Amino acid sequence: MSHRKPFQDSHMVMIYDGRAVALKPSLRASAKAGMTPRKIAIASIFASLWVTGCSASQLDYRNTQINNGLIYSGSNNQPFSGLVTNVPESFIRPNSGYNTLISNMNEILKATKADKNAFWGRTFSCDVEVDDGYISGDVSCHHPNTRALRYTAQYDAGKMDGDMQVFAWDGRKTIAKASFKGDLLDGSATILSPNSGKPLQLKNYKNGKPDGKQENYDEATGNVVYRQQSKDGITVGNVETFNAQGNITKQIPYDDGVPHGIAYEWDANNSRMIGLTTFDHGVKTGENKTWSSDGSLISDYVYARNAIVEDKLHPVQATANTCVESSCGQNHDAPWIEE
Repeated sequence: MSHRKPFQDSHMVMIYDGRAVALKPSLRASAKAGMTPRKIAIASIFASLWVTGCSASQLDYRNTQINNGLIYSGSNNQPFSGLVTNVPESFIRPNSGYNTLISNMNEILKATKADKNAFWGRTFSCDVEVDDGYISGDVSCHHPNTRALRYTAQYDAGKMDGDMQVFAWDGRKTIAKASFKGDLLDGSATILSPNSGKPLQLKNYKNGKPDGKQENYDEATGNVVYRQQSKDGITVGNVETFNAQGNITKQIPYDDGVPHGIAYEWDANNSRMIGLTTFDHGVKTGENKTWSSDGSLISDYVYARNAIVEDKLHPVQATANTCVESSCGQNHDAPWIEE
C-alpha cells in the first residue's frame, strides 16, 4: 500500500461525534447536498481506503492481536491494513517530539491559568489508520468519556510524520499545532490561547532541535514578551524580554549558547536603564552596574572571572577575588536569567 499525503493537502475536515472526519473533495458535494454526518463519515473512511488501493477494512482494537509491535486482525497471519478504532493512546509509541510539544503546551497553559486544557498522561482513545500492521496515516484521539476530540496527527510506518493539531478540552478550539518528521519536531510549533485563539508561543525546529526564531507573546496584547534565535539547538544572538506593552526590559547577547558581550536591563515602567553586565563567554568580566528606577546609581563593580575586583563606589574597600564589605551577603548584580 502506498502512503497518502497528509489529509490537510486534499481533504476538508469536519468534527463529528467528537472525532475528526476527513472529507475528500468528491464528498464535499454530498455534504452540501444534505447527507448526514454519519453517512459522510462512513463514505470518507471507505473512500480513503479505496484511494490507497486497500480493501475497506475496519477493526475495533479489542479484536486485534499485537505481535512484535504489528497489528493483526484476530488470528489472521497477515498484518492488518485499514482503520482500527478505540485504540488506547498508551499503545501508540510516545516520541521526543510529542513530549516536547506537550510539555511546552502544558507550561504555557499553566502560566495563563488555562491548565484544564493540559494533557496529563496518555489516557485518550484513538482511531488510527494502519498499513501492513503499522500505524500509518491519519490518527485522531478523543476523551474516552466525553468523546471530545483532543488531537489529530499523521503517521508513517509507525512514526509521527506530518502535522499535529491539538484541541481544547471541549474539542473545539485549536490550542497547539506543529510539524513532525520521523518522530521529531521539524518546522514550526505554535501554542494558542484557549480563550482568545491568539498565539502564546512560537518555536521553530529542525531535526528535533530549536532552530530559528523562538518567541512568547502576551495573551492580552499579543505583543512579543520573549525572543531569541537558535541554531542547531544552541542560543545565538540576542535574547530579549519585553513587557506587555512591547517595551524592551532585557537584552543579553549570546554566543555558542552562553552570554557573551554587554547585557542590559531596563525598568519595565519607565524604560530607564537599571542594569549593565559584561560577559566573556558566560563569565562575568568587566563592568557591572545597577541603577534604581529613578536613575540613581546603586552599584558599580568591576569583575574578573565572576569575582569582584573593584568597587568604584567604595574604592578603599575593594578586595581581589572576594566580596567587598558593602556587598557581602547581598546581590546587586543585574539578574541575567534566560527565561
